[in-house]
Amino acid sequence: MAIVQLPRQFKAYIGQNDPLRISGGKVSIVIKNLVAQYPVLAPYLLTDEGGFNSFINFYKNGKDIRFLSEPDFLLENDILEIILATAGG
Repeated sequence: MAIVQLPRQFKAYIGQNDPLRISGGKVSIVIKNLVAQYPVLAPYLLTDEGGFNSFINFYKNGKDIRFLSEPDFLLENDILEIILATAGG
């Protein structure tokens, strides 16, 4: 089971402020279960093909998963933070 922390904007969509406990084992399954429970999040988290949107960053216990050797890692009582990517100039 993962503890999923959502950005403030997403919390408003689902009416939930607390971190969520979502089952699944691996990050891809946790996200699929999250979207199944809160379908309103699907267009923000997933592409039409089912991949992760490029403007969303995922962190496992504070570490960016892009820099892990296995991006679809196992989650066991870990914190999965979902953060909106920002850019500016």
